[in-house]
Amino acid sequence: MQKIAIDNQRALDKLSLEALTVVQCVANRHDAVSKVRALVSRGVNLDAAASIAEEHGVVPAFSRVLQQLPPCDVPVALRAKLLTATRANALRNHLLIGTTNELLEKLHRAGIEALIYKGPAVAAAVYSDLSLRFIGDIDLLVRRVDVEAAAEVIVEAGFEPIASIPTGADAARFLDRDCELGFKRGADGQLVELHWRFRPAYFELPLDIEQFWTRKAAVELGGCETFTLAPVDHLLVLCVHGAKHRWDRLRWICDIGEILRRDDFVDWDEVMRAARTAGCERVVTLAAYVAHTLLSAPLPVPVVRHVSPIIGRLSDYVMEELFHPNRGFRGVAKRALFNIGLRERPGTALRYIAGRVQWSAGERRLIASRRSQEGNGRK
Repeated sequence: MQKIAIDNQRALDKLSLEALTVVQCVANRHDAVSKVRALVSRGVNLDAAASIAEEHGVVPAFSRVLQQLPPCDVPVALRAKLLTATRANALRNHLLIGTTNELLEKLHRAGIEALIYKGPAVAAAVYSDLSLRFIGDIDLLVRRVDVEAAAEVIVEAGFEPIASIPTGADAARFLDRDCELGFKRGADGQLVELHWRFRPAYFELPLDIEQFWTRKAAVELGGCETFTLAPVDHLLVLCVHGAKHRWDRLRWICDIGEILRRDDFVDWDEVMRAARTAGCERVVTLAAYVAHTLLSAPLPVPVVRHVSPIIGRLSDYVMEELFHPNRGFRGVAKRALFNIGLRERPGTALRYIAGRVQWSAGERRLIASRRSQEGNGRK
């Protein structure tokens, strides 16, 4: 597959020295060490850069480059701190992968089919070294009819729901509107997200989940064979997930960058055909364009054909927000325009607006209902 590069220097020049240092460390380029050394000579605050790397979940890749710098470039305390954090991440990933396999086995014994995706699945499928990818939680996909039974299995494994699980009529409305239930285990702080779709109903991107089940792919995880999404489906889901959160974590962009650098992961003509069917060509194009802009990942020609001025504007928004200390808490109107701009079909954009309003109203009713039930329980 032919890939090309587009000049991205203008976008990089807008970053602070600290943010640029993190970007150069995670871009997986052969000249990363020399580029970071040049930034050190310009007076970059490496402690501040390390804080950015931690916030974005890219400490292992950041540390890998800094450990290669001469001793005079990196404070001894920072070097030791990064090395400790990297080893802790490797251990944490090992434990999370073990828990993932245990949960999948318990679900299987309960007659529930489940797929893993994102975190552990991406680390296993895309990264040459699992320890370089921070895994935040365990994402499991089940069919909607299995959500209640799967939640019981997860609770029996020692996890507790992060929020109360709706019951009765509220449960049906919740399953219609939302996409996930969160669980946390107090003993080790591990998190599980149980999904039955990939985005709330209001997000309005018609991914055909039933087809995902028929195309599932095997992946080896911690010495056990399990199942995840097929590569093209997985990429679409990663792009939709990033877009839902306005690409506000660098590690998600790094995942796309790693996929772009691999010639054996997906056929990009097939990716863009699938994206067209799902109505998310712009979502996929933006993901690849942002990864190229930040990380110099090569752009496949089928993606380049879809790069347009609106992709440039959406990418500019991501770049402006990504490293801003108050990102997510400013510019409500801009966030809304970003979400609307992701949708190339006018009807889809209008349904998104209407669905978002209805979802918010329904969420308020659900919260009120839960509080009423909890209040009655205390009486």
